[in-house]
Amino acid sequence: MRISVTRNNHTVEIEIEGHSTQKLAAAEATALRLLDAAPTETPAAPFGFSATPRTARADTGG
Repeated sequence: MRISVTRNNHTVEIEIEGHSTQKLAAAEATALRLLDAAPTETPAAPFGFSATPRTARADTGG
């Protein structure tokens, strides 16, 4: 299932497996948290979040 939440000119799309109401509620809450974290003004450089299996992770040195 894919949900899309839009606020002003920001959109968050989240894809989840299954059709449970708990997963849907968690995905919606996550989308709203991401929208809350987005800048209120349009930045000069692109701004975004990505969490995919191909996301590179920084070495934390630990």
